[in-house]
Amino acid sequence: MSQPLRFKNPANGYIVEIESPEFWTFFLGPLFFASKGVWKPMIICVIAAFLTCGFSILVQLIVLPIFARSLFCHHFLMRGWSDVTEGKPVLAKARKIPAPAPTSPPGKPLMSKPSGMSVGKDGVPTYQL
Repeated sequence: MSQPLRFKNPANGYIVEIESPEFWTFFLGPLFFASKGVWKPMIICVIAAFLTCGFSILVQLIVLPIFARSLFCHHFLMRGWSDVTEGKPVLAKARKIPAPAPTSPPGKPLMSKPSGMSVGKDGVPTYQL
């Protein structure tokens, strides 16, 4: 059997473990993707089956298990989850879009103080009406 995939949500620490994605995708097809919250391949497969009167299901039995591992990795890594699979990384990290850099020069605050606001000696902002 292949190594299970494990992804950790950085926001709450929740870990999703996917054991044998190729095996379960072969037997359950797009339903396995839906059970793990990966909806895009599921929707594409359902639309393809509808448009081809069910013929694409035979193709999906071959194609989906081959790409199941990479589809799961791409889905979770693009959403910011970290790969916590034991041993070597299963696939390379997906490309993440970098956050925009702040626009103010260094040493100056990003936002100016609102008018009528002053900071007291204890560091608590006070507003004058």
